[in-house]
Amino acid sequence: IPAAAALVMALLIEQNPADVRFVREALLELEEIQAGNSWLSPYDITDVESLAEAQLLLTETAFDVILFDVNLEASSCLETLRRLRSAAAQTPIVALTAREDPSFAIRLFQEGIEDVLVKNEMDCSPLGRSLRGAIERHRIAYRLRSLAIRDELSGLLNFTGFVQMGELLARLVARASTPARVVLFSVENFSSLSSLLGTQEEEWLLLECAELLRNSSLDGDLLAYIGHGRFAWLSLDRSEDSIHSD
Repeated sequence: IPAAAALVMALLIEQNPADVRFVREALLELEEIQAGNSWLSPYDITDVESLAEAQLLLTETAFDVILFDVNLEASSCLETLRRLRSAAAQTPIVALTAREDPSFAIRLFQEGIEDVLVKNEMDCSPLGRSLRGAIERHRIAYRLRSLAIRDELSGLLNFTGFVQMGELLARLVARASTPARVVLFSVENFSSLSSLLGTQEEEWLLLECAELLRNSSLDGDLLAYIGHGRFAWLSLDRSEDSIHSD
């Protein structure tokens, strides 16, 4: 007998009660069709009407996937989406929209959305496949990132790479009695800037910071971007005044 699929915790952010009922009924129908033996079921749906409610829940509950209604004015929708992604960085998000809009869908993908579904085209099986596909793609991407030692955007070491290479370098400088200094710093008000400017401007900002760091470093230094606007720099044989000046 096939094993029953694990329960999927889903958060639905939707203001329209009719659409909430539709999503719930579609996933319930999917579970009945699959008889609990498919990777597409079952689901435990929690629905809220606003981002503020969602943010509160996300501090208390680890959801597997988020469904987000993007049927708002475009600029405010993207700003809300960025705030949602900031609150649930490790959770895949699937967007629900009332109409087909390819250019806006591309913007959503650029903002990190896993999939975009048009409401009047949804059925139980396509909805289930979209949610589970989003979850699995997100897991695979997370595993790949966890194995990497360099940040995809900046090309600098990531946190894992900085720790691994830093430990080796620390042993070498200890044997040679060479002075070494570690500097940790962050972009001021990074989370606010990210919400206001958007993903693309955020990435340009980080790239510029990484380039400035490369220009200030010497051969043999370790440079890392460790996330959330924070950088790390391990420098060899440098004075404290020189480091602070750079």
